[in-house]
Amino acid sequence: MKKMIGVLAVVCALTACGTFNSATKEDSTKVKLRSCMVQEATAKLKAGTLTTKNAKKTAKNISTSCVKKLALQSAGLDTKETETLATTVINEVMNSKK
Repeated sequence: MKKMIGVLAVVCALTACGTFNSATKEDSTKVKLRSCMVQEATAKLKAGTLTTKNAKKTAKNISTSCVKKLALQSAGLDTKETETLATTVINEVMNSKK
């Protein structure tokens, strides 16, 4: 009986840890997303392109941009790396036209 209770306690503890880890990962993703959105909105404010007239459109642009950035990061790529790669590709295409 004591062994059964011990096994049950271990199973419950492992299940709780798995739930806690997934919740932590989800919270971490939301924090990263919010941080990205604050950075994007701040950049738009500084550039003078953040307005309340088109708040819905701006919100969509910011959210789309941040989701793409986070997807790249989770795939192991960062924005600077992809920008560098895109620049290289553009230069190669432009040079091939000559």
